[in-house]
Amino acid sequence: MLLTAVICLVTFAGCGTKDKSDGKSQQTNSSGTSKLKDGDYEIQTKPDVEGYFSKAKVTIKDGKITNVDWKIIDSQNRVFDEKYEDVFPQAEYKEQCRNDLKGAKSYVSQFIETQDLSKVDAIAAATWANTKFKEAMEMILGKAKN
Repeated sequence: MLLTAVICLVTFAGCGTKDKSDGKSQQTNSSGTSKLKDGDYEIQTKPDVEGYFSKAKVTIKDGKITNVDWKIIDSQNRVFDEKYEDVFPQAEYKEQCRNDLKGAKSYVSQFIETQDLSKVDAIAAATWANTKFKEAMEMILGKAKN
């Protein structure tokens, strides 16, 4: 029930932490609508009502996203990964964890491939991870465009 409540939650709040942009290059990305400055950008979102938050680091080189390191972390600083399902005793929550993890892995590769957050498709039963990913990447893109 805990994870189900979190999945239904849509939180778009956040605060940035470090910005390591060197400001060297500013080019139009593949969508043709946004300019991204080269650099390494790091953010941490605010915890949602369940205590989950994201940490992300994105590298932009020649105006393109070249690397994304993104993690979902719970209120006890446990990283949402292959072992996270052990937090829940119920089979349905374990399955939900597996689905969200599958989605989380695909969102990073989709984003790097398309260079466009709007083209990152949510995977069925993994919308919670999609919401968390898009929240974090919107914060990163906001920093990289300024």
